[in-house]
Amino acid sequence: DMDWFRAEVQKLLKKPTTPIKAETGVKDVKVNGINIVRSTDYLVVYAGKPTTGTNQYGTEVIVNADGVVTNTPTYGKGNTAIPSNGYVLSGHGKMSKWLLDNIKKGDKINLSVTSK
Repeated sequence: DMDWFRAEVQKLLKKPTTPIKAETGVKDVKVNGINIVRSTDYLVVYAGKPTTGTNQYGTEVIVNADGVVTNTPTYGKGNTAIPSNGYVLSGHGKMSKWLLDNIKKGDKINLSVTSK
């Protein structure tokens, strides 16, 4: 349901200090924030805007409304277009390597707010 998904993303966007994790079924990882500057070794969720605005020094994966990764993670491509009904996971440094090592096209990702 697209309305539910948009509402969930909007709730997450309003809580930038709340820890968020991306669950891939294999490994969970902490997200540093939503729509923030991707700093050294950060993993950031970008949603609700046209592009990530990032430089080429990282790895970005596009996730559709169903939580499915729609591209093969590739290092060196920044400023990825964000789907209107999805989001982009963007990693730098250690988190870029994490995306390359752990995520592939077709993987299902769940974003969830953690209590820690």
